[in-house]
Amino acid sequence: MKQVYKYDAQGIFIEPVLLYPNEDGSYDIPENTTEKPLPIPNYKPKFINGDWMETIPETELDELKKPPIVYPTEIETLGQQMTEREIEAMEQGQKLTDLELQSMERGQQELEMALRLKNLEEKVG
Repeated sequence: MKQVYKYDAQGIFIEPVLLYPNEDGSYDIPENTTEKPLPIPNYKPKFINGDWMETIPETELDELKKPPIVYPTEIETLGQQMTEREIEAMEQGQKLTDLELQSMERGQQELEMALRLKNLEEKVG
């Protein structure tokens, strides 16, 4: 078995073709095919003057080489939203804790003032 590469009348690569040997072990190479392997990598190979040439324009090649845009899955989006809500809840919880601490500090200050006032009243009275 032998692989050849088929191209059209303009030399543009079409597809690889597998050939099977004749009874005598020889191969009949069809028209518009070549045994020359394709260049690697290849994007738009064209068979010109007995050799493969890469014909992709540089701008198209640059586009192909760009990393693909990866969009998050629905589960990833929902997970991100859930994480954001959890962070918001923790921030709100922290604000409540801060307010409770402030309230406790005010209560402590009021208690200290009340004790001072009582001590002053006892000294005067």
